[in-house]
Amino acid sequence: MKEFPDKLHSDNKDNFPAMKYERAKAYFRRDLYEHITSKEEKDYYELDRFNKKRLNDVKLMEKMTGEVREELEKLGWKTETSFGHTGLFIFRDERPPNCFPDGF
Repeated sequence: MKEFPDKLHSDNKDNFPAMKYERAKAYFRRDLYEHITSKEEKDYYELDRFNKKRLNDVKLMEKMTGEVREELEKLGWKTETSFGHTGLFIFRDERPPNCFPDGF
């Protein structure tokens, strides 16, 4: 970063939580993009690790995960959370055998 963006102005302090959320969602999308393009469908994405690093808020993480899952589903992917909402499987056709959907 060569300089601070204008939106960091002190007058925007009340908007910082929303700004942080949107920035975290951009990082989440980036991480999921890398995961989808480099991992096998049997490999799940660790939601809890991302949450601890970027949000540290379970409810916000669940909200963000729901939003991103909808985006992925519009692109033809199927998604399932597993392991008590701490893992996210992203797959094209059949659920991986090691994916045990939450609620079982």
